Amino acid sequence: MRSWHHRALTVFMTASVLALAAGSTAAAVAPAAQPSKTTTRCTVGKTFKYLPSTKARTLTVKANNSNIRRLPGTDCPIVTTVNKGTKLRATGKNAQLIGSSSKWTQVQTASGLAWIANTLVK
Repeated sequence: MRSWHHRALTVFMTASVLALAAGSTAAAVAPAAQPSKTTTRCTVGKTFKYLPSTKARTLTVKANNSNIRRLPGTDCPIVTTVNKGTKLRATGKNAQLIGSSSKWTQVQTASGLAWIANTLVK
């Protein structure tokens, strides 16, 4: 069974190909692929909520050895680690840990969609 991340990436890639085939020079916008509930549990049970979306943009990593995670939260699995100066493409999707001021931004990585803490990017 495919994960919802894989399905979202497949939908995004298909929409991009169709947009380009139709003569569009703008990249297709992926539909919001998210779990069916407004909160999702990560490995240790912390929950997060989605915040209003913002425009897709490029972010710059502020610190070496910055972890990019599968879901928002330091208890979630690490997808990759990046260094200061790395440019990341933010999708516009944002989240905040419930009961915390910790905010996260969804980014596109070589292996798919993942999340980085806002304190690590500018």
